[in-house]
Amino acid sequence: MTDPSASARLARTCDDLLARALPPHVAQTLDDVRRELGRPLRLAVVGRVKSGKSTLVNALLGQRVARVDASECTRAVTWFSYGHQERVVVHARDGRSWTRAFAPDGFLPADLGAAPEDIEAVEVVLCNAALAGLTVVDTPGLDSLTADAGARTDAFLGLDGASRHALSLADAVLFLVPQLTRDDDRRLRALADAMGRTVAASGFSPATVLAVVSKADTLDGESDDPWPAAVALAGHYGEQLQGVAAGVLPVIGLLAEAADAALITEDVADALRRLAALPADDRDLLLLSADLFATTPDVGVTEAERVRLLDLLGLHGVGLCLGWLEQGHQGAHALTKQLHAASGIDALLDTIRRLFTAQADAIAAHRALVALERLAYAPGAPPSMRDAVEEAREDTALQQLRERDVFARWSRGELALPDALAADLHHLAVGTDLAARLGVDPLGEPPARDALARLALDGATRWLRFGNAPGTGPAGRRAAEIVRDSYTAMWETVGGAT
Repeated sequence: MTDPSASARLARTCDDLLARALPPHVAQTLDDVRRELGRPLRLAVVGRVKSGKSTLVNALLGQRVARVDASECTRAVTWFSYGHQERVVVHARDGRSWTRAFAPDGFLPADLGAAPEDIEAVEVVLCNAALAGLTVVDTPGLDSLTADAGARTDAFLGLDGASRHALSLADAVLFLVPQLTRDDDRRLRALADAMGRTVAASGFSPATVLAVVSKADTLDGESDDPWPAAVALAGHYGEQLQGVAAGVLPVIGLLAEAADAALITEDVADALRRLAALPADDRDLLLLSADLFATTPDVGVTEAERVRLLDLLGLHGVGLCLGWLEQGHQGAHALTKQLHAASGIDALLDTIRRLFTAQADAIAAHRALVALERLAYAPGAPPSMRDAVEEAREDTALQQLRERDVFARWSRGELALPDALAADLHHLAVGTDLAARLGVDPLGEPPARDALARLALDGATRWLRFGNAPGTGPAGRRAAEIVRDSYTAMWETVGGAT
């Protein structure tokens, strides 16, 4: 019989505790923790106004439903979840709820029936396979970004009160980061500090945070192709955000939305084909600016068609499509495939799957265990509850949760580590297979088993030395014991024990 999952083990602990005589407020909180273990993973998308949040949400859903214009629904926290009966439910701050119809074009209604400041949240239920096992949370944001490192964290990251509350309820988060230049390290350090404080305050581990450069097509540069610059910028961000986020990925959200939400129809492809038939000089002139593209007369494509192309693709996307048409990629289907590949969305979706949805059980169990520990020491909680929670924490099957706890403590500044050990923690938390957890470069040659065993043994030795060092305190020794156990288990897995 297969061992129960981490969530199932903690659910059993909760059930055992609920069977005891507990004070009503403790029992109610415990029941809330128990119910949370059974829900889908919640992924919050956070960023400033016009950072591309709603466009990226549509790309993740493969459906153009979230509005990107400045309407009421873009100023409310919106929860997208799976269900057979599609509906939009508005929840007001005074406790009332009501339903609204989708707009004829499939978008959320522009009018929610109340002022944004009176709305607690909008619940959107879609019969959408992308939401099977996942709830996506689209948050509103703030308009301003200040370069002052002492400015409020909320303003710097684009968080308002509603966004921060939604973040506290989420299991994982996509931070859409502003596109700072490689030379703007002061603001980037401020961004890393602001994100780090927000991650810690919200109870996240960096293993459940991804940063996204969501408008990679708008980067300034000398080249016509902004993608290499976006990849380089994401790498630079990644160096600064280590210990804050599991990674930084560039995405062209507009292209991802156009491709994955099936927005490129044959009418759109035909308009692009007519533009591609223009003389090269005329095409180059049109692509100099959005204004020239939309308003230049007598180009064989109406102004309304060109405005629609800009809405769907942006100027960069239009230019890409014209080039692909010249290369023989004719028709809506062929262009959609090219747009999907050029958007960078595959890498983001794969990372979300590996780090978040595939780890959903461990993420949920870790949050539940933290909540149980907090509850066990709350007023009125019986001492036996602490014993039960400690027994659950010591369960050898929950080793991954202990790793996550060490990683979270280090990221909050509660645990001082040398750089080499901090890198070990990052690999353990972010790696989704044994080689990645040992820090093996995924792009390199796969190592032999004896090489993996050596890496595991070296890791165990590093943490043993750290735990036994004279200056290591009790918290460091406990962390060293936990991580050493992980390396020892990996060493045994690859045959090192023999």
